[in-house]
Amino acid sequence: MPGFFATNIAQPSYKITNTYPEKSVFNCLQYQGINMQRNVLNSFLGDKLFVENETHLLVTDGLIINSEQIKLKFGTDNLAQAVLKLLSEKEKIFDELGHLVSGAVYEKQKKCWTVFTNPTGDRAIFYYYNPTTKFYIFGSQLNYITDLMEEANIARIPDQHGLNCLLDYGCFLDDSTGIRDIKRLYPGDYLQINQDGLFVGNYYNAEIESQERTLEEDIERLDTAFLNSLKRLIDKNEEYGLKLIADISGGLDSRIICYALKRLECNNTALLSYGQSTSIEIEIARKIAMDLNMDWYFKSIDNGKIVKQIDQILPLNSGTAFYFGITGGKDFLEILDHRICGLELTGLLGDIYENAMVVEDGTQLPNAEYERFRPSKLLSIDPEYSYSTEIKRFKTNELFWFYTRGMLAGMSPFLIRQNFIEPVTPFGDPEFLKTFFSIPWQKRVKERVLTNWFIKKYPEAARFPYAATGVSVIKENSLWSKLYSRFYYKKNRLIESMGKPYPNTMNPFDYWLERDPSLLRFMDDYFEQNIVSVMALPQLTQRLKELYYSSPDYIGKGIALTVLGYYKNFIKV
Repeated sequence: MPGFFATNIAQPSYKITNTYPEKSVFNCLQYQGINMQRNVLNSFLGDKLFVENETHLLVTDGLIINSEQIKLKFGTDNLAQAVLKLLSEKEKIFDELGHLVSGAVYEKQKKCWTVFTNPTGDRAIFYYYNPTTKFYIFGSQLNYITDLMEEANIARIPDQHGLNCLLDYGCFLDDSTGIRDIKRLYPGDYLQINQDGLFVGNYYNAEIESQERTLEEDIERLDTAFLNSLKRLIDKNEEYGLKLIADISGGLDSRIICYALKRLECNNTALLSYGQSTSIEIEIARKIAMDLNMDWYFKSIDNGKIVKQIDQILPLNSGTAFYFGITGGKDFLEILDHRICGLELTGLLGDIYENAMVVEDGTQLPNAEYERFRPSKLLSIDPEYSYSTEIKRFKTNELFWFYTRGMLAGMSPFLIRQNFIEPVTPFGDPEFLKTFFSIPWQKRVKERVLTNWFIKKYPEAARFPYAATGVSVIKENSLWSKLYSRFYYKKNRLIESMGKPYPNTMNPFDYWLERDPSLLRFMDDYFEQNIVSVMALPQLTQRLKELYYSSPDYIGKGIALTVLGYYKNFIKV
């Protein structure tokens, strides 16, 4: 993802680089040994600040969702001036700028940096700090840190904890990366760097504050919070006069956004889908787009070339999760014109169908060895390495995995998307999250509150089949629907056994490998060429070999390749 960077390491020739510099705006300034740079996507620039005055350095990336209110408060049309005035009143401003922005503020008099990510952490911040030399580097992309470390001859030591988490879960479980001295700011955290050292604090945590209400009251509150969230995004997009982009698939989370856009009369919208052309998900998306009478653009990914894009994807997502999560999204987004296309709305964090990210034991104490969210379960978890340093933050298993699976893993494609467009999810708005978590977990699961909200408020969307079951959520409890769902599942498995792509899969990886042997040859070659680089870590080497050679499907092999690709692109020792 594009973004910003600062360091006090004297490397005057160092310049941060993005994968797509032609889509970005670059700026740099020097102040008393500090090198501050930004390389942000060339869109929504009125919300992206890079300024210096007598008292502060300030840089932000993302969207200051309440920029008009801030300007109004300080009686100016200049957002930078308004935020600088806000800084003169408050030392910590990160909770004043909305939930879609990251940034860094340097207070010249105190010689202190305050650096913050956003509440959901998708505006990523990585940082390096040496307590002995007091050298620091922080930035929005992992390569901003690793490239400067390489230039300054600072060793990048593999972090076996982080790399094993990536191998076991396909993502990192805490603030670790795959490099020992580099951390990632956890969602809702900030760090301060001054002459005394480095301090990490927290300014936002989603909290469970259960309130007893009727089902009808819960539905009304959810709907109000959701529409408020979506309206804020629409208004921000309209400030810039851009076309709104919305992803649409066969699931519920994305379609509720599209029908809510219709309710709010947001007509300047285009819908996007990508996947295997024979997928039922794509057919449902097409029918929904026709029903909405919105422009719909579809990209086929039948060639399966995502399998080969290890070294293209990992630098874009800073290695935060397995490389194959976005499938055809990168290729689709890179052809969009960001001078025309504005925000991209996704259904991430929605979880409407299940109503809770953890359905078995959500109210129990957090459990980092929860099997459900392991992409491949072939390996046994190694507790010496695979654990979470952040698990103590959370009171329940649901909250822990909402952050881990939902934000750290699920939202990792946002880091890729931010190279082309500004992705957002209305489900990540603090108002919506507060409303969602005010509904007791047992009630959300047993009474299926979100599904009932979906059916009551968006009946047009609910009448289309849910791709996973083949029936609409309105009828799913009938005897006929239950019988049909069983038939639907067996029929699709029969089709798959005949050498065709599984009809309910947008991304039939194993079918792609079977159809095109060159993909598997590429994977084998990539593994053999790169496994030698981790031989100094025998425990990791053994686990990688076991996973890759024993995995009966693509997913396990893809996870192993992700770890090797991470090593190749960021550690390089």
